[in-house]
Amino acid sequence: MIRPSGAATMVEALRWHAQTSPERVAFRFLPVASASIDLSFGELDRSAARLALSLKAHVQHGDRVLMCYPPGLEFVTAFFAVLYAGAIAVPLVPPSGVLRMIAMSALPYSGRVRAAAQYVAMGHCT
Repeated sequence: MIRPSGAATMVEALRWHAQTSPERVAFRFLPVASASIDLSFGELDRSAARLALSLKAHVQHGDRVLMCYPPGLEFVTAFFAVLYAGAIAVPLVPPSGVLRMIAMSALPYSGRVRAAAQYVAMGHCT
C-alpha cells in the first residue's frame, strides 16, 4: 500500500485510499491451485471498521490482540480492525495438530505476557 503524503499511520493511509479510490484493489490473495481473490480499499475499510466496532467492546486503546489466522484476506481485515480499534496486533501462525492445545494454553503464562486480561484472541487458534 502506498502511503499518501500526510498520512502518519496505516489507518490514515487505508482511509485515504478508501475515500479516493474505493474500488481499487488493496490486496490480492493467491491461494494454491485457485483463482485469485481481491479485496478493494473500500471493502477493506468497511469490513475492518465493522469488526473494530465489535472488538472495541472487548479491548481498550493500547491492548494487545493475539491474531491467529491462516494466510488470507481474513487476516488482513482483522489486522486493520485491530488497528482501527486502537489496539496492538500480535499475529501468530496457527499451531497445528497436538501442539495447538499446548501452545494456546501455555501462551498466557509465558514470561512475555504480563496479564492475560490484556489480551484478546481472534482467529482460528482455539
